[in-house]
Amino acid sequence: MKNLKALILGLGLTASFGLSACGDGGLGDLKKLKDEACACKDMACATEVTNKMAKLKDVKETDEAKKVLGELTECLTKAMVPAAP
Repeated sequence: MKNLKALILGLGLTASFGLSACGDGGLGDLKKLKDEACACKDMACATEVTNKMAKLKDVKETDEAKKVLGELTECLTKAMVPAAP
């Protein structure tokens, strides 16, 4: 469980730095990653999406980007946390 918390924290920090990047656009790429994340059903898939997020650049910080990032993070969390019995 500690590793999961560390991964989620790292994901949030990575995403925050990514959203702070200068440039225009990038929202489409972020939305694609959100769709991939929401299709994930296991840790391996979520880790792959997280790795792609780390490479994401030039996403302009907007309210819409923050909303998409929140949805993406929620989907990744669901994929990483095993369902309760």
